[in-house]
Amino acid sequence: MEAVNVTIRIDKKDRDMANELFKELGMTFNSAINTFVKQSLREQAIPFKVTKNNLSFLDDAESDKLTNNLIKKNLKAFKELAK
Repeated sequence: MEAVNVTIRIDKKDRDMANELFKELGMTFNSAINTFVKQSLREQAIPFKVTKNNLSFLDDAESDKLTNNLIKKNLKAFKELAK
């Protein structure tokens, strides 16, 4: 398979946050983009729901996981505020 370079423009903050997420998932930014492309080709569609409503991008399980992660990261501050 012949590989080609692709250049994209992305907000620096988004890129940095995505890099951190992909690192936690054991992936590089490049491998995540390749995964997206391969899944798109496999499904012949964007492999996630595209919607105007930015609040509907998480299902309940994902929302709970995100909330729990935020609580864990900020538990000390939460305890201080609760005093």
